[in-house]
Amino acid sequence: MSRKGVEDRISNLPSDLIACILGKLSIRDAIRTSVLDKKWRFYYLNVRRLVFDDKFWKEIGNFILRGKSGDVHVPKFCEFDEIITKSLLLHPGRLFKFKVCVPYDGLSTEFTPCVSKWILYLSSRNIKKLTLMWLF
Repeated sequence: MSRKGVEDRISNLPSDLIACILGKLSIRDAIRTSVLDKKWRFYYLNVRRLVFDDKFWKEIGNFILRGKSGDVHVPKFCEFDEIITKSLLLHPGRLFKFKVCVPYDGLSTEFTPCVSKWILYLSSRNIKKLTLMWLF
């Protein structure tokens, strides 16, 4: 029972089931659940799919553009690379699906080493489904 007298049934579910439920959410929403309770703090790390699609990039781009101080800042691909790389390295469990939509302007080739690094890492993790898309 919680402080308000309402029973928290979701927190009492098995951790595998909670990870499955969180896997249906966007990465952003799954991470937001970490503030619900101490028990929920690291559940989001056990999701079995990481999806960095165009919706994710728009949300991140808007956040980076606004900035903490209100300054306008144009996001660079290295910032996106850092987000994906850290997400992969911090993920302790098994990944079944990894999808990334790579922002591409048609001129730059700076993303190539990053994508190669992700593929190398994922191949060692026995990923089941890998999807790479380029956003033009």
